[in-house]
Amino acid sequence: MGDFLRLPSLGFVLLLGLFLGGTNFVDCTVVLGANCEADLETTAPIEKLFGPVDPIRQERAPEEKEAANQKRIAEQKAKQEEEELQQELKSVTDQLQVSLDDVNLWLRRAELYEQLDKREAAISDLNEVLKRQGESASILLRRARLWLKMNENEKAETDAKQAIKLEPKNVETYFALGEIYREQWKLEEAYKCFAYAVKLAPEHVQARYNRAYVVSGANYGKPGLELAANDLKKVLELDPEMDKAHYRYAEVLHALGRYEEAEREATYVLTKHPDLECMVLLRWKIYMMQQKYDPALADAQRWMEFAPARKGRIELRAKAYDGLRKYEEAIADWNVFLEIYPENINGQQMRAQAYRRLKRYEEAAACYTKLMELDPEESRWLQDRAQARIKLGQFDEAMADINGAAALQPTYPQFYSMRADLYKAMGEPAKARAEMIAYRKVIATRSLRNSDSSKYDQQRTEIENNITEQFAKIRSGETPFGSKFRLRLNDEHEDWGKLWLAALAQLLAEPGEATLENRLKYIRVFIEQMDTYPLPKQETDEVIAQLNAIAASEEPEALREKARTDAILLDVFQKANDPTQSIGEPGSLTIDRVNFATDALGSDQSFRRHNQPHQWLKYNQESTSGTFYYREIKRTPEYIELIAIRDATRVRISPDQVLQSPDGKAWFSINEFPGRLAIVERNELTKHVQEQVAQLKQGNSVDRKALYVQYTNPIWVRLWLDGLTSVLATENQPAQKRALAALLLLTQNVNYNILPAAETSHAQDALAAIVKGQFPQEMKNDAKQASRVLEVLSRVNAPGYSGDEPNALNGTQFSYPADEQGRPGMLKKLRSRTPVWQSTKNDRFWASLREVRRTSEFIELFDPNRGLWTRIEPTQAFWSFDQENWQLIGKGELTEQ
Repeated sequence: MGDFLRLPSLGFVLLLGLFLGGTNFVDCTVVLGANCEADLETTAPIEKLFGPVDPIRQERAPEEKEAANQKRIAEQKAKQEEEELQQELKSVTDQLQVSLDDVNLWLRRAELYEQLDKREAAISDLNEVLKRQGESASILLRRARLWLKMNENEKAETDAKQAIKLEPKNVETYFALGEIYREQWKLEEAYKCFAYAVKLAPEHVQARYNRAYVVSGANYGKPGLELAANDLKKVLELDPEMDKAHYRYAEVLHALGRYEEAEREATYVLTKHPDLECMVLLRWKIYMMQQKYDPALADAQRWMEFAPARKGRIELRAKAYDGLRKYEEAIADWNVFLEIYPENINGQQMRAQAYRRLKRYEEAAACYTKLMELDPEESRWLQDRAQARIKLGQFDEAMADINGAAALQPTYPQFYSMRADLYKAMGEPAKARAEMIAYRKVIATRSLRNSDSSKYDQQRTEIENNITEQFAKIRSGETPFGSKFRLRLNDEHEDWGKLWLAALAQLLAEPGEATLENRLKYIRVFIEQMDTYPLPKQETDEVIAQLNAIAASEEPEALREKARTDAILLDVFQKANDPTQSIGEPGSLTIDRVNFATDALGSDQSFRRHNQPHQWLKYNQESTSGTFYYREIKRTPEYIELIAIRDATRVRISPDQVLQSPDGKAWFSINEFPGRLAIVERNELTKHVQEQVAQLKQGNSVDRKALYVQYTNPIWVRLWLDGLTSVLATENQPAQKRALAALLLLTQNVNYNILPAAETSHAQDALAAIVKGQFPQEMKNDAKQASRVLEVLSRVNAPGYSGDEPNALNGTQFSYPADEQGRPGMLKKLRSRTPVWQSTKNDRFWASLREVRRTSEFIELFDPNRGLWTRIEPTQAFWSFDQENWQLIGKGELTEQ
């Protein structure tokens, strides 16, 4: 067995309370292997044992009468057998008067004395046998067992050892000595005896069973349990009907975590002995470990029915209800249990958890207060009460609980993270971030094995090495971004911001080959990624001063405005991220969304909190761009103030209005002021389009890259439509042709941009003039297509447009085996929330289409690139240029992806 056998024994008496994690079942002691029956206090009053006695005697049920009759028959038979033994004893004694040297008579009388439970007389007769025939292993073993029954353990041990000397290969001698050691709880000695007996006789059932009994009944860990399981499996192969082996096997399998096997064994025993209380209890435990709460509930109910007066047994049912998430029922049972055992910590804790799951936080907090009275040195109760108080909005009280728990466990770092969670709930993200930085520091400063430096020091070195590597690349003209830039590496280190800001300040001062535009890009990357990180004043002020110098320089206006914007943001965030300051005032607003009037284009808008409570997004209709978000920097009872990460525009949200400001001083309606950077970008875009239109007139074409500049700007479509229409209206046919090509390119890339009505109408008039005028047919065809696309997109991109009719078809994919040229193809919607479909033929991309209409009969798509319509029916699809003459694409099936 090895060294694990040298651990102290827990004995052979299994206290059922251990099954239940401390349950106070004082009347349920069970001796394993002794038919698993409970030891009752037989000297106690009947009222204490079984509850109040019913004064009215009721008529016995038929089964009770039968049981009483069988008991009476058994008593009569036992009495008759005892009388027969007494008669035989007298006869043998009379024979010994004349035959004192007849060993068989002495042996028979010793056997009769033993059956009559007269052990001393039996030992006396065995002594006479030994005097007459000398030492015999079998006689010594009989006497040893009698000594053992009389608790004369030393004499029993002496006899068994002498028997072994006489017959060293006799398996029964080792088995008997093992039993003697077992009864004395000498587990290692007992194990060795049973193990040697098994070695001599591998199929000795009792030796194997007792070896399993010894190693499973003591604290020998998993190796002992595995050995016990193997022995018990072999025992049951040799003797399948050995009930106590089935019971013990179920218990060992449960201890090993082999719950399915344990369940089978326990159920087998209960099938034969349905009223075996301890086995019902064990199976309940097995069910609970498997999360089979319904059968566990049934066993808990049976356990209670065995002894209805013992109200404490309701604990099992309470736990089963808890597993079933029937928290109301669990609480009702815990209330009963805790009336009997009010100081039971496990019961108080589970009732508190049930209250929390029902969101009854006041009652949960009261339970944790009771637990603190019962166990004042346990910090968990303060932690749990803090969580309940956070849910109740009792933030000051919750902070007091967390700090109290920290005082009980001063080396426990998780209190930093608990304070961080509390600050998040309070709407103080900077304070939460500071607590998490402190938490990470405590964790990381623990010395690493075989290292002279802490993990925290190593993290700082990693940041420094990464900064050195990245900024060397930037100064050489490279532009590392994203995962390669590794800005967020170890960003919970307290020196992260200090090191990065110092490096950025040096980059602005010593650029190398890096352009000003690229240098400002990395300032912007830092601002967008720093979130609520506390900014060191000296390094932050140095970068702000450099940015303000750029803003006051002769650099291009766009770069000066970016520098000015980022200087403002750093200054604001230095204050907002200061963990010693609060951004919220007492009684502040707690709104998470505000809707406001439509913008100039008629679209509904709203501000909503993002995944992080301090981040907000602006929505047009139900869509938004997560690239540019707003940061919450102040809360008062009247408003919540945000700042746009994109351009440092201030926003004030109140229940009845939304205001914007360029500087936090002058405030305007949100529709009156588009934003600080938006004005600069609008001017840049206007200038860019004017330059491109001028080049068109001079003989140059517009490429996709030039067209895509600021394509997300709300005025992008209007400026291009206006500029291209002005060229279409000239009498310069080559310029008109180039403008028409640019317009087709524009319509292919409009996506979801709203087309302004006036500019769209003017463009269509110009296109109609080309269709009717003296122009080449190719230009007329292009003008028709451009006009058709503009008409469709102006309709489907309009705010509030929906092409879905009642009872519209479902389906997001149409597959067909062959089109008119025999090519297999598919029409597939790319994403469920966008109206974009993709057409493929021979598994290759063919076209991108917009869904414009769904009816109960078909789904209609439009291809902006070719001005082509597609109509999908449940079993076939068609195409058309005019929505009147439809040509078959192919037959197939419309399905959901």
